Amino acid sequence: MPFRVLHLLKKHRRKGDCLLRISLAALISAIIFMILPLSAQDRPSLIDLLINDANARFGLFLEALEAAGLTGDVDALENATLLIPTDDALIKGMNYLGLSQQQFFAGESQLAEILRLHMLPERLFFRDLSAGTSIQSLGGEGVNFVLYGGILWANGARVSDVDNLAASGVVMHVLDDLLLPAHLREQAEANRAYLRVAHLLPDQPALNWLLNGHAGGVESIESGQLGGWIEIAAGDQRWMVTSADGSMSAEIDVTVAPNSWITLAVVGQNAGQGLGLVPLIEDYSPLTVGQARLSFFNGLEDTALDLLADGQLFLGGIAYPGMIGENDGFAILPLPVATYDLLVTASGNPENVILNIPDVRLREGFNVFLAAAGTPTDPRVIILETNVNVARALAEAGRLP
Repeated sequence: MPFRVLHLLKKHRRKGDCLLRISLAALISAIIFMILPLSAQDRPSLIDLLINDANARFGLFLEALEAAGLTGDVDALENATLLIPTDDALIKGMNYLGLSQQQFFAGESQLAEILRLHMLPERLFFRDLSAGTSIQSLGGEGVNFVLYGGILWANGARVSDVDNLAASGVVMHVLDDLLLPAHLREQAEANRAYLRVAHLLPDQPALNWLLNGHAGGVESIESGQLGGWIEIAAGDQRWMVTSADGSMSAEIDVTVAPNSWITLAVVGQNAGQGLGLVPLIEDYSPLTVGQARLSFFNGLEDTALDLLADGQLFLGGIAYPGMIGENDGFAILPLPVATYDLLVTASGNPENVILNIPDVRLREGFNVFLAAAGTPTDPRVIILETNVNVARALAEAGRLP
């Protein structure tokens, strides 16, 4: 084949290969162009995302938007971030402010101020916020983010569900608490209290509980366990406890004082056939150097008990709640730091030992909760210590575990 013909064929082949590569590149680009916009268009609007939440968590937030006249503004947001409180978070926030739902929704300007604090004018994912940053909200105040204990927090509110995507470049994160402007935050913080639940019935099903008809934020508590502290609003409360199998339940109306620490003791009644609820007011004031604090509760039905330490009477005549007048079966005793051999005996009869509890160490700055639980014929002991200063610090930071 002549050289010129061969050269032309090679040149033509190279040109064809080049055209093929360009065509393939153009086809791939067209496919990407078509797929990405369709994916974005398929995402629901933020309002639709909230309405169709699988767990129906945002009904009150949607009502609040409507009451504040902000539904249209939120629906029109682009490339923004929304921090959405759940219904439980909104109810808790109303309780902290001492407002009913009707009162909360009636104050349109204040409601709008609160809601705008939950709107950020940037598209921010968990990865952007977890390094620690402060973002100015559409309400004008900043929202401070920090990663603590593996959990993202926004102004002290737990962020429990992150990076939910809506149309128009909107990102939604879910809050377990309501954010409040500075002038309302101080009011709410002064109305906080702390609660934990003690399951003092041996060999019984786990317990669930409701706070004013809503889940109390406590996981099921197994028999013989003492739950961790949770934050609640002060004021009039109704607490209800049910066994996991539905066989027993009890409820109680309580007026909770601000800044109080309450252990809700769940005890047996009618020879263990029913539940009794006893609110125990704990002392979580700071301890002095070299001091610890012992709290003793008698959860043994129809008994009166004495507590002895190293052979000496520390507490006498601690009767089961309601057995003797207003006696609530609970006593608190500050003690020097030491290791004690404790005996729980029948009141006035030190020879009748109900529980022998040796080597109980009381550490500086710690509260020790000691409960006689079970039944008179099958007594048990529950002991839990808590660092008072750490518990108070976490509570003040809004980060109780």
